[in-house]
Amino acid sequence: MCSIMLRGLLPRRASSTFTINQAISNVLLHAEARSAYDNGMRAILQKKATLDAMTARRRKLVEELHEREEAAKRQKMDEEKGTSKQ
Repeated sequence: MCSIMLRGLLPRRASSTFTINQAISNVLLHAEARSAYDNGMRAILQKKATLDAMTARRRKLVEELHEREEAAKRQKMDEEKGTSKQ
C-alpha cells in the first residue's frame, strides 16, 4: 500500500523539482532577471541586518534601564537605612 502511494508522489515531486530548477536557471542566466533577484536579496538581507541591530540596541537599552532601576533601589534602601539609624 505504501509503495503504491509513493509511486504516485514521486513523479509529481520530480516534476515540481524540475520546474523549480528551470525557473532558477532562467533567473541566473538572464542578466535583467538576475539583477532584479540580486537587488531583492540585498534588500532582504539589509532589512534583516537592520532588525538585528535594532534588537541589539533595544537589548542594550533594556540592560541600561535595569541597571538604573537597581541603582535607584540601592540608593533608596541606603537612604532608608540612613534615616532609621538617626
